[in-house]
Amino acid sequence: MESGLAYDISARKVAETGRSRPSGQPSIRVSKLVFSYRTGDTIIRELDLEVAQGQRIAIVGPSGCGKTTLLDCIAGRLVPQAGSVDCSGCIATIYQDLRLVPSTSALDNVLQGAAGRVGTLRAIIGFPRNERVRAQQLLQRVGLSGCEHMPVYQLSGGEKQRVAIARALMPNPTVLIADEPVAALDDANARAVVELLTDLAQEQNLSVIAVLHDSRLAAEYFDEVWTLQDGEFTAGLVESESSQGEPLGHRAEVLDVVHKQSPMRFVLGIALIALLYAWIVSDLGLSGTALREALPEAWNFVLGLLPSNSVELASIPWSTLFLSLIETVQIALLGTTLGIGIS
Repeated sequence: MESGLAYDISARKVAETGRSRPSGQPSIRVSKLVFSYRTGDTIIRELDLEVAQGQRIAIVGPSGCGKTTLLDCIAGRLVPQAGSVDCSGCIATIYQDLRLVPSTSALDNVLQGAAGRVGTLRAIIGFPRNERVRAQQLLQRVGLSGCEHMPVYQLSGGEKQRVAIARALMPNPTVLIADEPVAALDDANARAVVELLTDLAQEQNLSVIAVLHDSRLAAEYFDEVWTLQDGEFTAGLVESESSQGEPLGHRAEVLDVVHKQSPMRFVLGIALIALLYAWIVSDLGLSGTALREALPEAWNFVLGLLPSNSVELASIPWSTLFLSLIETVQIALLGTTLGIGIS
């Protein structure tokens, strides 16, 4: 990490809170990271970042500067074109859009954080008792005791954020990544959630990398604040942004890339699909009159498939029919999967 790039507030925080800066081996090391979208626009430019175990780093910067893209590269959701990301443990993510299931309970949402540990089948048939106990304990720790069985859609914005924090802690991570965890909250709730997040990180000795739109909260609760601008770290802080202007996830960055692409591809795609369907209709000779005339014949065909008496019913080779039915289902599943892959 080059000196002079980080806005290091550790000395001030020691004076105010008596908390010393974490030391030891880094839990996350980002080296010469480069990421570009398909248009060739470079979003991240040879970034270096080290986060020690137990250290809390905040990243601030203007919308579309690459903050969420950087988090996605660290978490492994995006593959950079160059550079490396080394992590000494498990990474958990708190998403800006939370990605909770509104119709299910707070407890069930938190339990999903353990799905990777217990396996998909076990998660479907029911989580083990020890996982349910841990989920309940985490909900109590984040201040949601008594809300375990409430559907998420009935919770307030701040309560939903707490559910997301509890879910992220379920897999016992060593690194916690938070992408705008309080962007949708008012100042009071945002402060309460950030304080809870940093307290939990300190209790469990978690490394935290958080993207925040409010540089004041970043400076108050985090060990270091880094400013990202035009894909590079710069010295100092930027002014606080309105949460309304910040992209949800990395959609804004992706949309910028999409808008720069020529609309001709979209137009050509629609034209090709229209020509394909026109060819199908003309080749089959389909018309309104032909369809009306075909309906009675189709009905007679369906009636002809049904047995007219008990003798015909008894003569049906049911075993062969059942095997053919299984084969038809197999072909349908294979065709559907192939179609999804092609699309």
